Amino acid sequence: GDDGAVPRDEIANWTAPGLNNFRQNVQTTGVLDAPDLLAVDLRADYTRCNGSIDLRARVLNRGAAGAPAGVNVAFHRSGASVPDELLGVVATTRALLPGETEIVERTWTAMAATLEETSMAWVVVDDDGTGTGTVNECDEANNAATPIAVGCAPVR
Repeated sequence: GDDGAVPRDEIANWTAPGLNNFRQNVQTTGVLDAPDLLAVDLRADYTRCNGSIDLRARVLNRGAAGAPAGVNVAFHRSGASVPDELLGVVATTRALLPGETEIVERTWTAMAATLEETSMAWVVVDDDGTGTGTVNECDEANNAATPIAVGCAPVR
């Protein structure tokens, strides 16, 4: 009571004004946990530079909850001839628990003249290529990897 006295018999929860939450089974921890997906370690493989460049990035879940399989990852490039070209979208193949990573890859195939042009490439996780994501993350603003310069300039 207001005077600090403990009642002998407990008042039924469902009869107390403003309560009626007797069977809610409310969890006390982890209620607001969410995944936090980042694209990191973007790399270009020039092994097949005569017609394509392989772009690889690591998808990292830095959040406090798992992320589902099938999260879209969009690969982009920009250069003198194009401000933003979508190179393609791939999806993760498995669920990522907190702290886990998965490497995703997209091959950029283009005419030799386009590959020779120095471009900036970047990747964005949880993006279907239009900027739309499907995973509710704790931080939606950190999904893009640091852009890297790519190009297959011929040796002359």
